[in-house]
Amino acid sequence: MVASNLVKQLLWHALGVFLCSAFIITSACAQQIHHSDVQTLPDNGEIPVIVVLKSSPKASQERQAQGGWLNLQDYISQVQEEFTKEQGWVNFNELVKFKHVPAVAKSVSEKELQRLQQSQLVQGVYADRFNTPALVNSHRTIGLNGIPDYSHQGEGYAVAIIDSGVESSHPFFQQRVIDGACFSFNGSCPGKQKRAFGVSAGQPCTGNAGCFHGTHVAGIVAGFQAQLSGVAPQANLLTLNVFSIAGQRMGSRDSDIMQALEWVYEHAEKHNVAAVNMSLGGGQFSHTCDDAPIKRFIDLLAQKNVVTVIASGNERYTNAVASPACISTALTVGSTDPDGNISSFSNSYAELDVVAPGGEITSSGLQGRYITSSGTSMAAPQVAGAIALLRSAFPDASAKQLMLAVKQGKAVTDPRNGLQTVALYVPYALEYLEQIMVAPAPGGNRSEPPGKQPACRANVDGIIVEDMTEHCQSAGGNIQW
Repeated sequence: MVASNLVKQLLWHALGVFLCSAFIITSACAQQIHHSDVQTLPDNGEIPVIVVLKSSPKASQERQAQGGWLNLQDYISQVQEEFTKEQGWVNFNELVKFKHVPAVAKSVSEKELQRLQQSQLVQGVYADRFNTPALVNSHRTIGLNGIPDYSHQGEGYAVAIIDSGVESSHPFFQQRVIDGACFSFNGSCPGKQKRAFGVSAGQPCTGNAGCFHGTHVAGIVAGFQAQLSGVAPQANLLTLNVFSIAGQRMGSRDSDIMQALEWVYEHAEKHNVAAVNMSLGGGQFSHTCDDAPIKRFIDLLAQKNVVTVIASGNERYTNAVASPACISTALTVGSTDPDGNISSFSNSYAELDVVAPGGEITSSGLQGRYITSSGTSMAAPQVAGAIALLRSAFPDASAKQLMLAVKQGKAVTDPRNGLQTVALYVPYALEYLEQIMVAPAPGGNRSEPPGKQPACRANVDGIIVEDMTEHCQSAGGNIQW
């Protein structure tokens, strides 16, 4: 099949860190389409797309009231079934059905694409983009050395690393990789499968020099050894490999990332997930991109108080970031160098949330080694690790409160565009949470919600301070909480 110019513009992009653009083929809120660095189609001439279906929660509730569907997942399944019947799709081996969002992913022909555009059941058709992967002692830079009580360190919580897989046997992780999965459109998972589950499934990809990436990122979050440690060295790790090796190219499709986010959503309570880290992406977005399908999963995770942290990208843009970092409900992270200045490679725009050390970061590499690397890929896990640390200190903090907490640092000016962005500084984040919540006593696991703080006890820099004045004592002389 000879592909049209339109079709060619909907697929493969030149390989390079964060060099993938986002497209919307049909959508009620279509955004500007970028078509830079477009390559030719695969030999089969098909287009990988994500189809978001029209849905009505109200209709779902009405059907439930009539004794029909039992829950929202049943409703989504019904919507998907109606759509696949309309399209005449009977071979589901190449079809991805999402369980918590009314969407499917599939490679389609030009004729099928036209039929999708005409369907009354379709809300939008999105190109299933191909994304590429985007410690100098950074502890002092983000203030870990200045925390009087650094005992929490992420203990009891996990961070999900959606990346190229993690070498779980690396001594830097000390058996804290507790679960994982793999999602690969071209069968790069173990056993040449398209999806696999368990710690072994989350091992590093093979066949590309960039397969070290996830292991390096994970070490920044939670690695530990005597001379070097990550930000939250007692946190657990979930490793999700979403990268496929296609010839000399390495990358992940949006649909694989969405499957990984859905897996994290389903395991959030089981593993006490505090944050998701995604040091990947592509494209150039000067404004937020909240119509992207991935946003639906980021918002679902936030409902479970899981914060999604995403690297801004390394293309040196001074008025744009990559996708999915452009999603407003994620924490978008830029990079600073060891001297504290904005890294020259770091993407920036007005909506950038925070910057963190990303220049010359030493962390774990493959085969038990340690390597130094630079990029916003290294900055994002600093923030993800900080989220785990903060959550272990304040277990009842919401995703919104945690996101606000990490944005309490001192502002750093980017000389390239004059924009100011706060730099991650963990002591300020802790102070912010201490002001709106009361941390649990040692051994406790709950904190009082804002507005209900005990008047006779406070947490000051990790130290429980008790008020011994008369109004805080009972007749027996014990403190009243």
